[in-house]
Amino acid sequence: MRNKGFHIHLHLDHPERENPWLEEPEADLAAAPFLDDADRALHECWGPLSEAERRDPAGRLSAFVDLYALVGFDAAPAVLDRVARRAPKVYARLAAAGRTNALATAYPALDLPAASEDDRRAAVRWGLADFARRFGVDARGFVPPAGAADESLLGLLAREGLRYVVLPAAAALKVRDPGGWREVAPETLDCSRPYRWRSKADAALTLAVYFTPPSPDPALLLRGPEGPDAAGERLATKVADALRVNDSAELAHAAFDASWFGLRAARGERALARTLDVLEREAPAEAESYEAFLDRVGAPQEAEIRPGAAAAAGWKALLRAALASWSAALAAEARTARSPLVRDPDAAVDLAGALAFEQTEDAQQAYLDAVCRRHPRPAEALLLLRLAELERWRLKALSLWAYEDADPAGRNPLQALRCAARALDLAALCLGKPKADALEAALTSGLAACPSHGTPFSNAAAVYRRLAAPERAGAEHAAADAAAADHLALEPAPAPPPRPAAAWTVSLEPVLRRARREGRAWRSLSLARVRVRHRRTYEAFSGTAAVFQRPASELEVRLTAGAVDPALLAAVRSEE
Repeated sequence: MRNKGFHIHLHLDHPERENPWLEEPEADLAAAPFLDDADRALHECWGPLSEAERRDPAGRLSAFVDLYALVGFDAAPAVLDRVARRAPKVYARLAAAGRTNALATAYPALDLPAASEDDRRAAVRWGLADFARRFGVDARGFVPPAGAADESLLGLLAREGLRYVVLPAAAALKVRDPGGWREVAPETLDCSRPYRWRSKADAALTLAVYFTPPSPDPALLLRGPEGPDAAGERLATKVADALRVNDSAELAHAAFDASWFGLRAARGERALARTLDVLEREAPAEAESYEAFLDRVGAPQEAEIRPGAAAAAGWKALLRAALASWSAALAAEARTARSPLVRDPDAAVDLAGALAFEQTEDAQQAYLDAVCRRHPRPAEALLLLRLAELERWRLKALSLWAYEDADPAGRNPLQALRCAARALDLAALCLGKPKADALEAALTSGLAACPSHGTPFSNAAAVYRRLAAPERAGAEHAAADAAAADHLALEPAPAPPPRPAAAWTVSLEPVLRRARREGRAWRSLSLARVRVRHRRTYEAFSGTAAVFQRPASELEVRLTAGAVDPALLAAVRSEE
């Protein structure tokens, strides 16, 4: 057989659950000994995939291979950011392989067909901008979150210069044969070739579409008792079985959630290494990327896709409606505030994606240079930067991960509500507290219609009020954390100091330190000048922090704005 290729594609994605005010991951005891479940995924899956064992047929270790260099992948920008911060070596391998093997995706992970036109465009452009920044090349292919797409999304991708998109086979509606259009089902669709999609609104807009076949069940293939090598051989057989015994051009391909290879199936990265080794040695095909196969074969046959994903039901539909209504109102208010200062209000949102993972002053200045109609005054520049940050949290509140739980009190819906609370904090800074309060009231009114069952909360509004909103933390909170961390770092008794939050810059100058032993415990106090500033929004606190620690009691921090208060200093000394 000739003209045959094979390709494995991996999706690297994970819900974002970092604290919206500190922008730091929070410890999850259920994930111990890892920091949280994303850290577990990093160390059991994303990391091992960069250095997997490859064994020969006799079971002897023959090499360590970087699987990212051998497969295609799309990675959520938040995943790449976590890997860059926690495992630079793994990130370097992802970045090197991504120049040729990676496909882009949206950021945040919205349900793109259900999103508004403006939000859809922003999420696509933010994802493409992040891809270009990380990999140094423009994206050619795109994988929408959850594989959800519709005609308007494909038209947008074509206008953005994308060459092809990867969708599940269930997205295909019709293919065009020489005799006319024919409806297809996932089981009858020929997924071994790309198809050409043409916009009904503008015939000049075309896009190649790969429909990934229904994947073999990883649970059956990878969790057998024989071990990872036998599992890898089973997977290789399943992939190669898609090839027909002829000389027609075909690509045998399969797409999997990367978590199957190491996280949900132990030593899954070794199984994947064996899969690729068997395919390279025994399959009547060559390893070939989506783009290389498209270059060689083209996409001569047209296809139409089904409308976007089915609407959510039950509490998920009610939560989505509440967040969408609130988001639209907030976006309109933000647009009004932004419009007098920028050349194009829509472009100002689309370009704000450059700041999502860049907290440098150079990135902020480049953004202002790109969007402002004239040189902004300091207060105007500050407003635009805060509005850009508002858009980030507004969009993150709409993430499709919010609907991946059994109840609105679950971790993922709660994270969406926390993001909404952070967006409302920024609305108070940008639009004024009365407007922010009105927007929050409208949000909680909508959330009240979303019931919660089997939890201490009657509805999503109660979840917001009792779990999300109380977590709010401003500059004073960051200053107190910094003072406590400094105090504990110098404690005679062993105590691991907390790290300063990534969102804040901290400057701390000690004024007074005292400690003495009382039996087997320590009594300590400290006084310091502390200054904190948010890297993105420039929220700030400057003042004095007094920290007290008494035996058998919690740490106590008292803050006073401004210079050292003599009364506070006297109170501190009285504690000695």
